[in-house]
Amino acid sequence: MPVPLPSTTHLHAFCLKPVRIRVVFLRIVEIDTVGQQFEAEVYIEARWTEPRLQGFSLARLAGVEFHQCWDPRLKILNIFGDLDMEQTSMVLRYEPDFTFPVLTYMWHVKGIFRERMELQHFPFDVQELSIMISSDLPAEQVDLVEEPVFDSLVNLGALQFLILALTLTLLAVDPTLNDRLIMLLTLFLTAVAFKLVIKSSLPNISYLTYLDMYVVFAMIYLFLQGAECALMIHLAKFRESEQVREYDEIAQSCLIAFLIFFHICFIIFIEWTVLARRRRMVSLDHDSKIARLRKQEARKKRQEGVGAREATAATE
Repeated sequence: MPVPLPSTTHLHAFCLKPVRIRVVFLRIVEIDTVGQQFEAEVYIEARWTEPRLQGFSLARLAGVEFHQCWDPRLKILNIFGDLDMEQTSMVLRYEPDFTFPVLTYMWHVKGIFRERMELQHFPFDVQELSIMISSDLPAEQVDLVEEPVFDSLVNLGALQFLILALTLTLLAVDPTLNDRLIMLLTLFLTAVAFKLVIKSSLPNISYLTYLDMYVVFAMIYLFLQGAECALMIHLAKFRESEQVREYDEIAQSCLIAFLIFFHICFIIFIEWTVLARRRRMVSLDHDSKIARLRKQEARKKRQEGVGAREATAATE
């Protein structure tokens, strides 16, 4: 049976109330880059004070039901479709640093969530997955803030280059024969097929990913190789074979130098962009660990305060 509450329960509803939010990714089931969405199991925790319940004993707080309390009317904005699973529960108790009892609302959900994928750096991309939480109440009544004590966290549980490397096998084929050109055409078709596979793994985006850039370079390089082979076959019709082979060695040396130069530049480009972002993420993880240690210290003090408060309430 619900515990009767004071008759002035509506007075605080028009004041700005901070609601502390914490999100924990329990399990990431699947990340769909094409659909720009991900499936995950998420634990959401919201905490706020209940001034109406000031002076209640622990036993009386245990008998209070959620519909008797102030409701921030939380909702998930980036949910796609319906939730596959939804479980809620609450805990009312006294906590240190709070004058009034604190209600902890626990929301355990599983579903598909929308997320705008940042694929410019694909396949070296680092994705940020988010849960967007809002309230149906006016901004004058509720203020959603990050939980300052407990952490939000995640429970963690180059084929195209091989195509280009195969062009080096052309050096073993006589440049005056058509066999070399046939091999290049085969590699070019392989690169086109690889490009189609990549496209099927990505959504329709208006920019080139890093892998797209690499595939484009691969096709240009294969085209240059094909032009060189066609030129050598043409020269063989009115030049000596030894002279054609000498020309071929010079041309292939230039192409290989161009290939190596591109990869050096591409690696430096990745270092300045993708790896710089990853280093920033590592730095953020380090800062998060430092913050976590501080929160653990605060949590320890909080638990000590809860024990003292419960002992006092039990005595009353």
